[in-house]
Amino acid sequence: MNFEKPTEPVEKFPTYNAILGIISENLEGLNFEIKEELSDGEGIYQIEIITKEKDADGYIREYVYSRKSTRTGKELTPKIYVAYLLDDIPVGGKELHKF
Repeated sequence: MNFEKPTEPVEKFPTYNAILGIISENLEGLNFEIKEELSDGEGIYQIEIITKEKDADGYIREYVYSRKSTRTGKELTPKIYVAYLLDDIPVGGKELHKF
């Protein structure tokens, strides 16, 4: 049998641009700011983005990408979660994307 090696390295985790691309597709034109970015030798492991204005339902949205627990350092399944805030209090949310 003849097995060929991949010509390009396989990314273990999503790239910064891939993460921001998924989030930006869901911003619906809302202005936002990046609250926090954390990285290690393998790349970004947490990004927090918050909208600067309310969406059509009256919520501020907070998007969080994480692949590692900031408390324990344990690796997690990389995913993006969105929380809906009303007066800075989370009132709902959902998993937006799992890599």
